[in-house]
Amino acid sequence: MKFLQYSLVLSALCASTGHAHHGRDFLLLQDYSIPVPFSGVITGGFEWSSQQPSDTMEMETGVFSGVAPRTGLGVNLKGGDEGAGWNFSAIAPYVQFQLTPPDARFPLRIAAIAGWNYAVTRSHDQHDHHGHQQAPPARTAPSAARSKPPRSAPAAAPAPAPPAPTPPVACGPDYGPDAPPCDDPSAPPPHDHASHDHGSSSSHDHDSSSAHNHTGSADAHLHSAGSLTSDDLLHAHRGIHQHGVNHAFARVIMEADLSTADKVLCNLIAIFPETGKPAWGYAAGYRHSFSHSLAIGMEGIGDFSPDGRHELMAGAYWSPGHRTLIRAGAGFGLTRESPDCTLRAGLVWRF
Repeated sequence: MKFLQYSLVLSALCASTGHAHHGRDFLLLQDYSIPVPFSGVITGGFEWSSQQPSDTMEMETGVFSGVAPRTGLGVNLKGGDEGAGWNFSAIAPYVQFQLTPPDARFPLRIAAIAGWNYAVTRSHDQHDHHGHQQAPPARTAPSAARSKPPRSAPAAAPAPAPPAPTPPVACGPDYGPDAPPCDDPSAPPPHDHASHDHGSSSSHDHDSSSAHNHTGSADAHLHSAGSLTSDDLLHAHRGIHQHGVNHAFARVIMEADLSTADKVLCNLIAIFPETGKPAWGYAAGYRHSFSHSLAIGMEGIGDFSPDGRHELMAGAYWSPGHRTLIRAGAGFGLTRESPDCTLRAGLVWRF
């Protein structure tokens, strides 16, 4: 009988440890866990996104360590290729604090993250990165325009004067018996001011100006039907997905265990650019563990705006050992501003 009791207790302990969570269990979300002081994790991640006009790739590596009870410090290094070649783009230090004690009976665990993203490479300032903005043509000063060329330079030959227009020939019986008939094809009709369109020249100039502005202005330029405009592309890098911009960021983390094998997580995200309006967003995920080493899940992230980015992704998480976690996922966008397809992979090493 005692052997049966010991067996049940041992099975319960194995089940609880077999579905334990060690932190950094998701690709898109930050979780509640903080390593004990003087221990931590090293993370690395890769992301490839397919979106017009060109695919993008991003890489991120970071380290996160506990420095005090319920407090951790971390830093992430970011880089990528958004069509103009690989470059190191940002450094993002941050601090995380557990607002609820880890041993609290309350089923919801809450933590907060605050940090600063320092943009080393400002790749999305205005429209310059996408090549949609042109410098205005240089204007010649009035004095320079009226100045004479140097004596050593030969004087330019005057342009030939255009031929004088042929005066119209009056026709019809109202102009006398010697006037030719108006149906004579060799005689042009008389100049009638009542029917002459004086707006043709201004209309032509307006068309030329409009065509010039259409070529030089990113806001007026539209791509083929069904594709993104330049404003859409710029907005896709705003919201909570800002790149190449100095900004403060914060997350409120809410985490709960539905069972020993099922975990739900939600992040409320805020971005505060150095210049511009704040942006707000969300991230949510569900994770089911089959064992200590294998789990699957669903993750989503998006902006709190109808024209923002919203993505959904399926993920798999494999831990070949206690210190290592390999993460991989594939997803797609839910809005026109979102990437068509995204592949992500990551590695976590605990020390």
